[in-house]
Amino acid sequence: MDFPVINENFTGIINKYGYAQVVDSVATSKTGLIKYKMIAKLHFDVHDKENKQFISVEYHALQEKQFCSGVQFVAKKNGIHEDDGWVITYVHDEEVYIIDAKRFSDEPIAKITLPQRVPYGFHGNYFYKK
Repeated sequence: MDFPVINENFTGIINKYGYAQVVDSVATSKTGLIKYKMIAKLHFDVHDKENKQFISVEYHALQEKQFCSGVQFVAKKNGIHEDDGWVITYVHDEEVYIIDAKRFSDEPIAKITLPQRVPYGFHGNYFYKK
């Protein structure tokens, strides 16, 4: 897993959730480029069912031969809970996926096709319009 993010409204406290991209080791080995096959929601306060030394992880998998860039968490304007918001990522070639953080494993609530290809990138930020 790489480049974890949290809901920035909860910075400085013990977090319940984090979000990260997951490396596809096979595709990365074949191409020599780091490729991310899925996104993970890390449940910091829940132990893994099989090994209590690890935390619980929920995955949002992409389709075959799809890869994503870094994720960004966008908090709902009046959100109360730490996972009140959306996880956003670019999906190679030209789509943006918006995933409801509370229903993380479900299909994205929106898939936006962009007019051109978005180059691979690792980081993203979201800024609210003031």
